[in-house]
Amino acid sequence: MAMQPQYFTAIDDTLQHQVRFLIHNSDVHISCVCRKVKSNRSAGPYSFASMGQTSDIEDSRRLYNDPSNHKDPFNEEDEAKW
Repeated sequence: MAMQPQYFTAIDDTLQHQVRFLIHNSDVHISCVCRKVKSNRSAGPYSFASMGQTSDIEDSRRLYNDPSNHKDPFNEEDEAKW
């Protein structure tokens, strides 16, 4: 039986902030919509600049909830609740 998440949020690049998990060379990185950059790769017209490598949900939340890791203003209502 496949694993099914309890909650699902559709990707919405029109939001100012929404978490993105990226895989690069088998490493998991975290990013946000506000860190969108033009891509030089054939995978698509844009990508997301990494906030850093992460290995668990607590580390991911810490990176994401740090306002200095965002390019747009980030406040308490933008913080991850996951």
